[in-house]
Amino acid sequence: MRGKDWAVFVLRLCIAAMMIAGHGWRKVVDFETLRVSFSDPFALGPAFTLYLALLVELAGSLLLLIGLATRYAAAGLLLAMLTAAFIVHGGGPWAKMELPLLYALVYLTLLLAGAGRISLDAFLYRVFRDCDNLFARLFHP
Repeated sequence: MRGKDWAVFVLRLCIAAMMIAGHGWRKVVDFETLRVSFSDPFALGPAFTLYLALLVELAGSLLLLIGLATRYAAAGLLLAMLTAAFIVHGGGPWAKMELPLLYALVYLTLLLAGAGRISLDAFLYRVFRDCDNLFARLFHP
């Protein structure tokens, strides 16, 4: 293993744990309150927008944690954080935009770098790489 693989592995684990603990799980705990008051930047309704945020933040972070479909998960989380930074908190002070932008920078890095060799993506790619099929392309680390 190369140093880059360990760095991406640690980055994936830490950012996923931080998103789950700091954002996703808090939305689950406060679900009933947030269901009627959650920010609704796309006029989909606060409850539906909360479901989408939970899906992206929890499922996307779990995928990052195990290194499965990493680039897809990172893309969804990147879009969620850019939405939070520029649409939800866009008119506010820099302090409100700073954390979502830091998360977005990490997700952009994972989107570009991929999961690395210490991931399910890499394992599945090794399994399917000799097959000329969709699976090999989906899981390319």
